[in-house]
Amino acid sequence: MPPQKFNFNFAPAEEEDFDEEEDIEEEMYGHPMLMRKATPEELEKIEKKQLAEYPAKTQKVIGVLKNLQQKYSDLEKQFEEEYLKLREKYAALYAPVIIRRNEIVTGEVEATSEELSTVALSEVTTEKTEDLKGVPDFWYKVLLHSEIKAELIQEDDLEALKFLKNVVMEEFPAKPKEESAEKKEEEEEEEIDYKHNPGFRIIFQFNENPFFTNTQLVKSYYYEEADSEDIATSEGTEITWAEGKDLTVKVTTKKQKHKSGNRTRTIQVKEPKDSFFNFFKNLDEEIQKEENEENMILQELLEADAEIGDILKERIIPNAVDYFLNVALPKEGDFSTVPEVADMLTQIQAGLTQPQGEGGEQPAAGQQECKQQ
Repeated sequence: MPPQKFNFNFAPAEEEDFDEEEDIEEEMYGHPMLMRKATPEELEKIEKKQLAEYPAKTQKVIGVLKNLQQKYSDLEKQFEEEYLKLREKYAALYAPVIIRRNEIVTGEVEATSEELSTVALSEVTTEKTEDLKGVPDFWYKVLLHSEIKAELIQEDDLEALKFLKNVVMEEFPAKPKEESAEKKEEEEEEEIDYKHNPGFRIIFQFNENPFFTNTQLVKSYYYEEADSEDIATSEGTEITWAEGKDLTVKVTTKKQKHKSGNRTRTIQVKEPKDSFFNFFKNLDEEIQKEENEENMILQELLEADAEIGDILKERIIPNAVDYFLNVALPKEGDFSTVPEVADMLTQIQAGLTQPQGEGGEQPAAGQQECKQQ
């Protein structure tokens, strides 16, 4: 899922001669685990070596099995093509329903008398009499009643989330690659750019608020392949925070001892803290660094991030009314691989954030500790 996956077929092979079958077997046996793609000629030699272990009649039987496998592969391809068409058909049918729901929730339009006449919901006795526009706090309550609440949303986030007016999911096609980029990929080995692939984005639309100037925060997810729904990477909107309103950091005042004497000075240290809005941070660039303990934590975090994206796309947004009414039950296995997501993100940010002293100077080593919230 994350960008740094073990993709066993992308690195070009160096030029080598396979004059002896022993060399072929040593180099290519178990070739799916190699960091390069076997050539058709190499695969043919491997296949012949395997067939040579059986008599002619059995080789014919193996040929029948190979034909059956090809039939299965043809059917699988046909299924994928028809499944894609079916998804496109129902996506077009879903769209006006979701659009109508959003219009009513935000108060852009009122429910028609015809729509109201079909309501089967039992009225509950209430003392509320005011005439409300749309359904206030709809998406705020959707998120609070959802699976992601326990993993991402903190108490300090609640006031900002009150300004959330709509959440929309959009799918997007693959981006065409520039001709120069395609040639470059053919000529030299380079990291796979998943951001040309199709995917989907989750758009969080906000009313004007005192926390940030963005009118919407977007999280985009990119698939591993054009015909795959496995998420490879993601990117989020950079939040433009109002002065002193950044919910992803805590500013603490500390005293720093000067190296040359007993003098001390006061510095402000920004320490990362758990927040729903960490969801929009981009960590994929850190994945490109050499593997170490921090890198492994990033891998787990990005896997968790992809799972959150899937749950938003497949469960929370389509079933938002059930979540609003707090009657949506999580499916078995949801977040089975997302333990302590917020804590993990804080830990990563602690490693990436450098405390700043007065004038932008770095505090002494002892001052660079960052506590998790």
